[in-house]
Amino acid sequence: MHRHFIITSLAFLLIGFLSCSKKNIDVKPINIPKDSTSTVIPSPSKFLKENNWIYAQMKKYYLWEESMPTEAKTDKYLEPIKYYKSLINDKQDWFSYMKSNKDDVLNFWLGTPYGYGFRFRPYKPDATKENIFLAVSLVSQQSPAEKAGLYRGDIIQKIDGNNITESNLSSLLEKLNINITWQTTSNELKTATVAKSSYRVKPIYDTRVIEIEKKKIGYFAFTQFLHEIDNDLRAVFNNFKAQKIDELILDLRFNPGGFTPNAEVVGSLIVKNLNPNEKMFGGHTNKVQTLESQSKPDGNKDGRNWTNESANLNTLNRVYIITSKSTSSSSELVINCLKTKMEVILIGENTLGKNVISTIITDETGQFPFVIMPAYSTIENSKGESYYGRKEGFIPDFLVQDDILPYYPIGNQNETLLKKTLEIIQGNLSTNIKVDSGFYRVNFLDKNHHYDSHTPFVSN
Repeated sequence: MHRHFIITSLAFLLIGFLSCSKKNIDVKPINIPKDSTSTVIPSPSKFLKENNWIYAQMKKYYLWEESMPTEAKTDKYLEPIKYYKSLINDKQDWFSYMKSNKDDVLNFWLGTPYGYGFRFRPYKPDATKENIFLAVSLVSQQSPAEKAGLYRGDIIQKIDGNNITESNLSSLLEKLNINITWQTTSNELKTATVAKSSYRVKPIYDTRVIEIEKKKIGYFAFTQFLHEIDNDLRAVFNNFKAQKIDELILDLRFNPGGFTPNAEVVGSLIVKNLNPNEKMFGGHTNKVQTLESQSKPDGNKDGRNWTNESANLNTLNRVYIITSKSTSSSSELVINCLKTKMEVILIGENTLGKNVISTIITDETGQFPFVIMPAYSTIENSKGESYYGRKEGFIPDFLVQDDILPYYPIGNQNETLLKKTLEIIQGNLSTNIKVDSGFYRVNFLDKNHHYDSHTPFVSN
């Protein structure tokens, strides 16, 4: 079973998710004494079935299958995840991954993750010590974290009474229950026990119309592209249209991508002079998939068109998009496609740079519990452009560090990136940010908004 996604940053339909030394033979060599007349048969790898299945799937679906080693030159004695990594084209591919539990991955991309429900950015409160704090950057609505009283802007200082360090963070967050100690935005110290559970993501995180200097500015914070939310999105844009907004801010800083058809709808709701008969994007797969596609009745169709959306804003000359290193895949697809039709102004930090569609592949027989998510297809807009597939991703027009704590709530006009975007709309093009009294700058350890599992389903 496979499902195409663009994570992560999905593909066109959701139907059906250490470099190792390579050996020249498919079994371990055994030294046989010269005077021996007996025949020694090496024992087969205990991972043989799993690795045979992995190789077959990769050969059929992997975008860069031509760069894979021949099967005889792979080491079938490797554990499956290490074996999978030994097949990856690491010069071009920093997206593909494999996880031991397929349900974790499937649930994540279906918008029903199992976790605490918060995202964070780590930093050292004292550069001379190893302790780190976690600045909570997003709390999912109706998640265990929200129910425990955690909010964006809170600072997690301890987990289970332990100081947090880079070396123990992952193991602390792997637990099913944790007791967290945090400082609120009003400097109150709180503790609560939080248990991981399944919850439903609400990707339409915030939407509002802001009026400044006789301008109506639509603001939309969107955290994941999911199936079955198209009508909810149309309702958001029907409201923008009814209020006759003059500008639009699309906040994708937390959006890792997701269901590609949903990205087609989002782009088509925004694009100027929408024409559903025009191509939105295309791409190419490996030879096996290309030949298979060409054999189908619609196999000559070149990519995907814009969708017909009555809620399309139509008249906007530009769109302002807030980005971060966690902006990936379908989010980048929308940016890349809109650039062919209107001015796209990026504010924030560089995006991830994932210009490929990934496909989720699981074992239909149920023998293997794991999932692989290899790169499946390239992504190119209607002009054939796909230049953001690089470690720098999309480079923002206005590079603004989101490094002032405590965070304001998403949608608050004083929130760092929204405030700066509103200033740019008003003509203040400076990227200088004033730090208000009671706030302070920090140096984050990296540029990601991490998931509470500390193992996000996107490559870094």
